[in-house]
Amino acid sequence: MAQINFKITPETNEFLELMAKEEKKSKAAVSKLIFMNGLNNQLLPYLAKLYQVGKISLKNIAKITGLHHTEVITKIASLIDDIYSNPETDEYTEQVRKKLTPYLKSIAQDHGINFKDSINE
Repeated sequence: MAQINFKITPETNEFLELMAKEEKKSKAAVSKLIFMNGLNNQLLPYLAKLYQVGKISLKNIAKITGLHHTEVITKIASLIDDIYSNPETDEYTEQVRKKLTPYLKSIAQDHGINFKDSINE
């Protein structure tokens, strides 16, 4: 666990002391609560922006946030419009799709799976 130290204004200190007294908690406890609430409000939107431009993976976001990857995908999807797209990666993905599709259809057919009238046809 790490520790962060920073200075606050006298007015903020008075507020923290008042809140600590009213909540019957330590000033450190209420300070941490306020900090974590603010961090949680900033965390996913900031990570979503990094993901959008290809600077962080969903796996790393899950690790940082402690969320399951399916929850990360759902939350990130609601925060971004589109993701960064690398033309080279897109071209490679399309080549792989073209090569694998006939093979996968053959295997599916061997197992009695039919894609007729489906989205994947």
